Amino acid sequence: MRSVKETVLTILANILALLITFTCIFPLIWLLYNSVKDKYQFMKDTISLPTNPQWGNYAKAIKLGNLIPATFNTLFNVVITVVLVSVASVIVAYFLARYNFKGKKVVSAIFLIGMLIPLYALLVPMFLQYKMLGMTNTRFVLILPYFAMQVPLGIFLCESFIQDIPREIEEAAVIDGCGLSQIIFKIIFPLSKPMISTVAILTLLASWNEFAFATVLSSDSKFRTLSVAIQSYSSGREMEYTLFLAALVMVSIPIILIYFIFSKQIINGMTAGAVKG
Repeated sequence: MRSVKETVLTILANILALLITFTCIFPLIWLLYNSVKDKYQFMKDTISLPTNPQWGNYAKAIKLGNLIPATFNTLFNVVITVVLVSVASVIVAYFLARYNFKGKKVVSAIFLIGMLIPLYALLVPMFLQYKMLGMTNTRFVLILPYFAMQVPLGIFLCESFIQDIPREIEEAAVIDGCGLSQIIFKIIFPLSKPMISTVAILTLLASWNEFAFATVLSSDSKFRTLSVAIQSYSSGREMEYTLFLAALVMVSIPIILIYFIFSKQIINGMTAGAVKG
């Protein structure tokens, strides 16, 4: 039988876990029910539940923040970035995992540095460079920074995964007449689907939520993303808090759902290749 001490410790551990869970979940719950308050009730009491839910806040938030074009711009940047990062990560990781060539360590070190350097330290130099080249406020201005931010991690994860793929599979494919491109796209890509999914989801999360580069490099309202559009709820000295919260709900819920749905896939992908032998 379990001792009284073990039982008490288990109960205390469960209570602590519940408290930590509550502190994580409550902000989301608070965000949801405050997003349907009118501004007078919100200013009066931010903790109590809404007495007369204002579901029209969401329609007003979409109109005031011009969220539909912002959603298109965000999806445009995210989809292209996810595709480029996923494809480039697997191809580069394959060559790093399978071939020994002069400068391989230098190439690996460059990608490692890409993960270590705070990317926002490059924000001002990148803005000056883009401005000099006339590339600010264009449709594709955010693709390159987003790609550069995510591809080092993607290569690192994919290289570890590909190293665990038996070489005999590729050798058999060569005997059957497959070339290098066929090996990569018909063998390595299908076998790497778990890791590609992880890289794609992590890239999606990071690109969807990115704010600094989107603000500096794409200030034109025609190209602004969702993370920038939610700044539109203040006019002069007045802040439309309830509409702002409604916009946050609409921007956050899709990405939260995606994370919860694919969280197991992310964890499995991050741990794939961690155990050798």
